[in-house]
Amino acid sequence: MTLEKRRQAIVTERNRLKALTSELPIRLLSIIGRAVDPLDVWLLHLQAKDEKIILSGFARSLEDVLKLAKDFEKTEMLGPVDVVDAGPYVQQLDLFQFSMNVFMDSTDHGRKHS
Repeated sequence: MTLEKRRQAIVTERNRLKALTSELPIRLLSIIGRAVDPLDVWLLHLQAKDEKIILSGFARSLEDVLKLAKDFEKTEMLGPVDVVDAGPYVQQLDLFQFSMNVFMDSTDHGRKHS
């Protein structure tokens, strides 16, 4: 491995570690954790990419899904929410399966949508 490739690998690794330990992921998980009522909503999937967070899971009712979306919109860091899908879970009809996109709210540039 050449010296330049080593240097690039070190810079890449340092940037990756910096991103993992930045304040943003910790704040984001904290906000999501406060908005989700574990008695009513269970998250199965969470993915953050650019300015969009993709969430999916189960809820006790459609009202719980809509309440979660409203709670996300009330936070300081999150903006508009797009409930992509919500409906009865086929294998257990007393549960609702849902997926939603939550957009990050940038205080510097207003709301951004992907």
